[in-house]
Order: sequence, then structure tokens, then C-alpha cells
Amino acid sequence: MGQVHGLGNSIILVAGTDISLGETVLEAGQMLSPAKIGILAALGINNTIVKNLKVGIISTGNELTEPGNPLSPGMVYDANSYTLSAAIRRLSATPVAYGIVGDEPEKARSLLLKAVSECDIVLTTGSTSAGSDDFMHRLMEEEGQIRMHGLRFKPGKPVIIASVRNIPVIGLPGNPTASLMVFNEIVSLLVRKGLGIAAPARQRMKATLMDDVYSDNRLEYHCVEVIDGCAHSVDKTSASITTLAKADGFIVIEPETTFVKAGNEVEVTFFEN
Repeated sequence: MGQVHGLGNSIILVAGTDISLGETVLEAGQMLSPAKIGILAALGINNTIVKNLKVGIISTGNELTEPGNPLSPGMVYDANSYTLSAAIRRLSATPVAYGIVGDEPEKARSLLLKAVSECDIVLTTGSTSAGSDDFMHRLMEEEGQIRMHGLRFKPGKPVIIASVRNIPVIGLPGNPTASLMVFNEIVSLLVRKGLGIAAPARQRMKATLMDDVYSDNRLEYHCVEVIDGCAHSVDKTSASITTLAKADGFIVIEPETTFVKAGNEVEVTFFEN
């Protein structure tokens, strides 16, 4: 094993004190933290094989423009590319932003095919409903196979799950809260699976609901802020990015429940840090 000896104000580590000959210090499939990278350096290893996953992001909509540009009447800034990129990086995957494509199906088709040729997973935002102006489901059906269109889930009903050229393609809603919530609760599992990372256990706690909450016949993840054991509703609309920014977590409302009265005890599931 080796021993630690003192020499004046110095500490001398005898060989084998920290890492023994033949000891396994890192298992394959672990995420590299700063400490683990330090272990590699301490062993004299200056390079190693790491698994990378590229996730493409395509934003659709004539109303979108990049942050920093002048905002014309009827236009909104593209928040989804930035929230999704940050969420992807947090999972140790690599976001590849393909920018904004307007409501032009053929340009969107070209960008989609480019993304599936370069990435392991592709996310699109917007144009996922079944309206006459929504075209992403038609493109995915023409270029691949749609596995599912529409979830009984709030926020985030108009979700498309498809496969194009054997690459998973997820059509997320254009509304920022819905888009990020679906990523956190569904897409992140796919990214983790691709990286071989297990999903962490979620922290939960009982709290007293401080507001009446109305729901509909969908499974709802209703966002709340927790203060001193009390759950305060911060849910606005799926178009409001501030909903998730203020929330600590969510309560689950089952499809058959249309009203949860203030004062009831609820279980809060916290978002990951």
C-alpha cells in the first residue's frame, strides 16, 4: 500500500499510496469530471478515447430572428436554439446549430437532410402541429418514417418522433417552455442512452400547493417554485420562457384530474441542477 511520511513541512507520498499497481482507476463509460481528468494527467496519460454525440438543432418560422438583430413588428427572437444548445452541453453532448429556416418546406428539407448526414440526433422546433401551414411532419414522413405524432402531455402536445436516414429526429414545439420541457423529460433520455449515461435519480419532496390549478385531459407537468415547503404555481403559458426560469420543479397532474385545490399536499419533482 505504501505510507505517508513527513519531512519538515513537506509531505512525501510513497509510491503506491494513492494508486496501486494494477488498480483500475476509471471505468469505461464514466463521464470525465475535472477530478477524473486530473487522474489521467497524474498517470501520464495525455490523450484518451471519448464518446461524442452530435445533436443538430433546426429552428423553423418566418417570425424568428437571431438575438442581436433589430426586432421588426411581428418578429420574435429564436430562444430555442440557445436553450437546447445549453441543455445538450449539460449532458456532455455536442450541439450543432443549423440556424433558422423560414416557413419554406424545400429549404427545410435540404437543411434536415444535411443535419441527419452530420449528426447522431436531430431536433427541430416549430411547425409540428397538423395545421395547413405546418410542414415538418410531411417532410419527415416523405424522407423517413414517423413513429409518433402528438403526445397527451402538457406542455408539449405537438411532438413528432421520427426516423430519417436511420437518424432519430424529434420535432419539438416552437413554444420555448414546451420545447425545453419535452427535451428535459423525453429527449434527454435518448441523448443519455446514446452516450451510455444512466439518468440520475430525481429529487422529490412533499409540499403544500398554494394556488388552485386547473388542468385538462392531458398528463400535465405543472411548474412550481418551492419556498419553505410550499409549492407556488409559476406556470404561465408554453410560450413563456420565464415559466421554467422561475420554476424549481413540477407537479404531475393525471389526465383524469381537472382541478387541484390550493392547500392540497402535492409531490414536487425537482429539475436537475
